[in-house]
Amino acid sequence: MPPNRRLVSITGSGFGAAQGTGQVWLGTVSAVVQSWSDTQVVATVGMGAASGSAMILQGCIMSNAKPFTINIPHITSVTPESGPAGTSVSIAGTGFGATAGSVQLGSIGGTIDSWSDTLVVASVAAGSKSGKVEIQQGAGLSNAKSFLVLVPGGNTLVPNGVSMVVGETRTLQALTSTGEAATGLTWASSDTTKVSLSTPEDPPVLTALGRGTRRSRRGRRRPM
Repeated sequence: MPPNRRLVSITGSGFGAAQGTGQVWLGTVSAVVQSWSDTQVVATVGMGAASGSAMILQGCIMSNAKPFTINIPHITSVTPESGPAGTSVSIAGTGFGATAGSVQLGSIGGTIDSWSDTLVVASVAAGSKSGKVEIQQGAGLSNAKSFLVLVPGGNTLVPNGVSMVVGETRTLQALTSTGEAATGLTWASSDTTKVSLSTPEDPPVLTALGRGTRRSRRGRRRPM
């Protein structure tokens, strides 16, 4: 059994001496039975379960239902939001659990340094690419936050310069040093009276509003 799957004990009567064709629900999906007796069933929450009821089915007879709540992790902040492999990242939120689950940093799992119910600290694994930050605890999967994995050589813009007249629109694509699309970037205009950005899209659509220059991600200036 994976270490991040919590055991749930259901006590009662008439469950049957052996599981046989018996089933147990924890939340909205069938649970994974670990042990079964006439008075106690021990199971783990099934993947994808949401809050619902705890029930036992045995011999085509369904038990009474008890409310069962699935604690879903929720991420409120990620610090920093970018970094190369090896970067230590603090993930704050709620419902992470007292014992370690798993964390994704970029495109693959991160290395867990410390874990509490409200704060997870993990390091970006070697080989990870830009992607997302997610916390998995038992059957609960958190919301996702964007994370940019910085690579040697940095990111480049394609095209690296654009010429526009007022009213025209253009798109840019950020690429990593290996030619892959870089996601999770922060885009900003140096003068919103000259160029508007269709944020929060990544990459955004640029619209020329007046003659001048615009500033790309992290303050780099490009001709317009």
